[in-house]
Amino acid sequence: MYSRPKKIEEQYDIPAGTLSQRRHRKLPPKWYKVGRSVYYRSEDVEEWLRSLVQEPEDKEGVVTP
Repeated sequence: MYSRPKKIEEQYDIPAGTLSQRRHRKLPPKWYKVGRSVYYRSEDVEEWLRSLVQEPEDKEGVVTP
């Protein structure tokens, strides 16, 4: 499913301005441009969000699953 930035903002609570800045810097998530319109696939946004997951560390700096 392809969505406009405003819809992505509503679905994922990611400001459309943040998406715009990331497009300008050529950073994920992937986007598609048709004419002047910009679209995102939900799968691409979710993949990008999964890549941002931080694993907690214990006091010794060891990652705990």
